Amino acid sequence: MDRESNLSWLQNWFFDHYDSDFDYAQEVKIEAIDNPGWHLQIDLEGTELEGKSFEAIQIDNGDDWLVCKVENDMYDACGDSFKLDEMIGVFRRWASENE
Repeated sequence: MDRESNLSWLQNWFFDHYDSDFDYAQEVKIEAIDNPGWHLQIDLEGTELEGKSFEAIQIDNGDDWLVCKVENDMYDACGDSFKLDEMIGVFRRWASENE
């Protein structure tokens, strides 16, 4: 993996996969949740990742937690307040392996 930050990589991935048809465009959602933590969703429909298998990740060490999965062509990840970069990194590694 190169030295580009995970957030910069995600921005570029989104730009490369953005569908200019305004009726349908890939969505990337990042939101704060009340655990506290983060929720990240990335729509995979119409990308090279659509239909690819993903081995779910589930870590629960009390305040240190992370869940990443793919269901219905949606990358869906949640994690504690310090896991946003890791959630993007998990997606980045998987996407890079499946290009």
